[in-house]
Amino acid sequence: MSSFIFQDDHLHSGLNASLALVTPPTEEDEPVSIDDLKAQVWLDDDVDVQVTRASKMISAARGQCERWTGRSLAPQTYTLTLDQFPLDSGYIYLRKPPVTAVTSITYIDTNGQQQTLNVSNYQVDLNPNGPRIAPAPNSSWPSTKDGISRVVVTYAAGYTEETLPPELYEVIIEVAADKFYNRSAQTDEQLYPNSHIEAMLWPWRVV
Repeated sequence: MSSFIFQDDHLHSGLNASLALVTPPTEEDEPVSIDDLKAQVWLDDDVDVQVTRASKMISAARGQCERWTGRSLAPQTYTLTLDQFPLDSGYIYLRKPPVTAVTSITYIDTNGQQQTLNVSNYQVDLNPNGPRIAPAPNSSWPSTKDGISRVVVTYAAGYTEETLPPELYEVIIEVAADKFYNRSAQTDEQLYPNSHIEAMLWPWRVV
C-alpha cells in the first residue's frame, strides 16, 4: 500500500478570536472501529499491542482528515473566545462544523462581572457548512468590559457514527490503514501527497 501525507494548508481566519478543544472524542466516539480497520489490514486479535496501536491509528487518521477539511468528524466540544461581541449585531461564526448545539455564551459585562447570555437573546443557525449565531430578533449583543477574551462561546460539534457521510468514513479508514501498514519509523517508502485522498476530501473542506 502506498504511503501519503496531507498538505495541511487549511487555515481559518478570525479577528481577535481563538478556538480551543475542550473535550476530544473518546475511543467509543471514533467513526471507525477496530473491527472496521481489521477488515482492511491484518490484525491479530491476540496481540494487545496491535489493537492498541490500531486504535491510535484510527484517532490519528480522523484527526488528520479533520485538519484538512476543517470539520469535526467525531463528537467533541469547543470554546470560541472573542475580545468582544461583533459590532452592529453581526454574526459569530463557529468553526469546525457540523455544530450540533451551542451550550452557552458567557461574557464579562461592563461592571467586570461574568454573565451567561440567556438563550432567548440569540439564535443559532446550524448550517453544516457555515454555522453562526446572531442576536434574536429585536435584540442586540450586550456591551462588554474593555479588554481581551471577554466573550466565550461553548459548543458541541461533530458527526456521529450514524451521521458521518460515507465518503468521509472511507477516507478515514483508508488513511488509518495506510498509517498501520507504514507505522515503522524506519521505512524505505517516501511519503507523498495522495491525490486520490485529497480529491475525496476536497468537497468537504470549509473555509
